[in-house]
Amino acid sequence: MNKKPIIISVILIIIICVILLVPFKSSRLNDGGTIIYSAPLIKIVKWYYWSNNYADSYYSTAVYFFPNNLKNINELRKEHFEKFK
Repeated sequence: MNKKPIIISVILIIIICVILLVPFKSSRLNDGGTIIYSAPLIKIVKWYYWSNNYADSYYSTAVYFFPNNLKNINELRKEHFEKFK
């Protein structure tokens, strides 16, 4: 049995998974330094909010999987901060 087609299939599956799941830095917001990393199936948001009072500053990381990763940052912000009210 020829193992070459099996090896090629495994390599293609790994490449497709990497393309779909490995995020890249897509933008930085001017709200204190929030950073967004995006991939087709995942979005990672590092929330940073700065305040003059250090106790009011906020740091958090949130991971959004498909289909929530397709929402814009304003919708994600609203959903994220509703949890803390």
